[in-house]
Amino acid sequence: MGPGILGMGLGGGTLNEIPPNASREEQIASLNDVIKRLNAQLKTQTFTDGTNKRYVNGYLAGGWPGGDFGLKISAPGYDVTDPNAVLLYYWDYTTNTQVIYNNGIPTILQGNAPTDGHAVIAQVKPGRNVLTDLQ
Repeated sequence: MGPGILGMGLGGGTLNEIPPNASREEQIASLNDVIKRLNAQLKTQTFTDGTNKRYVNGYLAGGWPGGDFGLKISAPGYDVTDPNAVLLYYWDYTTNTQVIYNNGIPTILQGNAPTDGHAVIAQVKPGRNVLTDLQ
């Protein structure tokens, strides 16, 4: 079943049953797979434009510089779950940092400065990168 307009698809297929004589490692791997699937479904909300996932709120492994939880919105034509997606906005819940993009370049930062972690609100001129200009 693929993703609809609202929500997350149940991709990944079905799980194989573990035989009674399965090794400890096989049992642990199976349980971890179930836990990862449940965590992803319980903690993630995605919206799609019918072709690409454009919005994700919640859990996405390695999705933000500070960790696995946040909010992202991608530009039209980009899947927000792709690490190379052109973004419009992200909020890293781990560091409480928000970044607003202009034409794919981060231009406004609110939250913790990448240099020393102090609270900051910064904006740079169009074409400049607020994340590297603060270094």
